Amino acid sequence: MRVSALGALEHQEVPFERLVEELAPVRSVACHPLFQVMLAVQNVPAPTADFPDVSVEGLLTEVTLAKFDLDFQVSERFDDAGRPAGQDVEILYAADLFDRATVERIAARMLRVLHTVAAEPGTPVHAIDVLDESERRLLADVNDTALARPGATVPELFAAQAAARPDAVAVSADTARLTYAQLDADSNRLARHLIDHGVGPDILVAVVMERSPELVAVLLAVLKAGGAYVPVDPDQPHGRLQHIFGTAQPALLVTTSSLQHHLEGVEGGAGGVAQLVIDDPATAEHVAQHSSTPLTDTDRTTPLRPDHLAYVMFTSGSTGVPKGVAVAHRGVVNLLSWIQSRVVLSSADRVLCKASFGFDTTMFELFWPLLEGAAVVVARPGGQHDPGYLAQLIVREQVTVIKFVPSALAVFLQAGAAAECTSLRAVLVGGEALSPGLCEEFKAGFTAPLHNLYGPTEASACCCGAFEVAPGRNPARQCPSGVRRTTPSCMSSTVGCSRCRWGWPVSCMWPAPGRHAVTCTSPA
Repeated sequence: MRVSALGALEHQEVPFERLVEELAPVRSVACHPLFQVMLAVQNVPAPTADFPDVSVEGLLTEVTLAKFDLDFQVSERFDDAGRPAGQDVEILYAADLFDRATVERIAARMLRVLHTVAAEPGTPVHAIDVLDESERRLLADVNDTALARPGATVPELFAAQAAARPDAVAVSADTARLTYAQLDADSNRLARHLIDHGVGPDILVAVVMERSPELVAVLLAVLKAGGAYVPVDPDQPHGRLQHIFGTAQPALLVTTSSLQHHLEGVEGGAGGVAQLVIDDPATAEHVAQHSSTPLTDTDRTTPLRPDHLAYVMFTSGSTGVPKGVAVAHRGVVNLLSWIQSRVVLSSADRVLCKASFGFDTTMFELFWPLLEGAAVVVARPGGQHDPGYLAQLIVREQVTVIKFVPSALAVFLQAGAAAECTSLRAVLVGGEALSPGLCEEFKAGFTAPLHNLYGPTEASACCCGAFEVAPGRNPARQCPSGVRRTTPSCMSSTVGCSRCRWGWPVSCMWPAPGRHAVTCTSPA
């Protein structure tokens, strides 16, 4: 830091206008073009005026306009003998961004940094703790999220619902309806067939299928066999398919005859992995020969436990190469237990499943209702892009719960499709920032509450949520992400992982239960 600061002084004579011209920053009337925080050390002796027979006294003038968001003016102080006696710091601040109490807290943190540096000059900057004891206690209290949760797997919780309400509708679609008993039996037979193909705990099974009741049965069957599914959306680009298969190296591929051509030429795909074509007559005949009774650990290659993998889901790759995130049953169960405690589903609810199953929204659209005895309403492939179709499906099926990404919710509202959807009692959003403007528009079109969820794939889909979001007072700010969910702590941090004060819009870090510490990477 010292070298950088002294190096900058070598260019202190460069005219400010030249600097702005060379850097060509994006201009805005809301802020200074180059920086928003200034620190100036006033170490030049103050000028004096000495006139014969005239007494001169300097007066402070009131500052009415802040040039920067924060402006730290440091002046040196000397004793009567002219020896250094400390420094005074004056902080000027933009009143539309900060209040006095906030600036006083900033000043206190600045003093803590200076005291630490003076006492231990070798301390790395990122290791300096800017929080006081009360702020550390606050972070500890709000992150005390430990909660007893079911020590069960997804198949165990689904089996309990299937036994309790066998004749209730589990999955509804344009093409078919399955009761809990039918879905349980179909997935049990297929699970035994998968076990015959070597599927067991922590064995990866790639699933390339379109959204359908059959897809629901396949995902359940993989979990019941003990395996972990790797969702592969057939509409994804060839390069992404190549990366997923090459990285995950699944032991088995489950697909349909109509989609086999999508995998042609994908290394590790159609040619490199054993395939199970689910709608092939020969496959259907073999599956039908298996028992439909519930599976036990004696049927599996090894016992299934909560810490075994449930799925490996690949991120979008927006920050680099897509990563395969391995999530265990414990993480799925914890997530769904938390959302159930905040937005209670009952057997009367009907949840719309419209997202690609390659995204972790599947947890809310598919497994959440199935583990609570509700019904899954499956939208047709491609139907998620048609607001009119979605509105008709919501009305026809009396859907009560739906989840959008904010951009899709905006399209749905702009199409005027919300007025008829009176059966909805809860709308969830996530995956993107929710703007106050969209929140206002939602409130004008819906009577149902809006719940804003936040969290990456690495946190088992979600790490915090703001429930029953109301439009914000300041339209320039984002809607809140809300409070942390149970068990994973959600803590703001700097790049160097020093804890920041509560409410800072920075990075988050959390220990997500049921998440394997190492994500899938390409083999060396």
